[in-house]
Amino acid sequence: MFDHGEGWARDMEPENTRQINVSEPGRQLGSLSALAARSYASTTELVEAILSFITDQLGLRTSFLTHITAGENRNHLIAAHNRAGGSNIPANIELPLEDTF
Repeated sequence: MFDHGEGWARDMEPENTRQINVSEPGRQLGSLSALAARSYASTTELVEAILSFITDQLGLRTSFLTHITAGENRNHLIAAHNRAGGSNIPANIELPLEDTF
């Protein structure tokens, strides 16, 4: 596994996985509706809102958006949302595909 600094690989290890509580679907759907109903000044602002929503709803410390180009063996991390204690994944970096999956 690729280790991109402190915390990156550690947080993806099985011992740090947990079950997600989905017992409040009404609250989650309301939050999703509010996210979709809002307007955004830029794509960057929209992506940040989506990653923050995912992080909140799933109880994560880090979420990220990537673009994988298998033919070129690239994994471009487009954006990342890191909470305290998260992996501190930087945005806008290129990683070799085999090092990330």
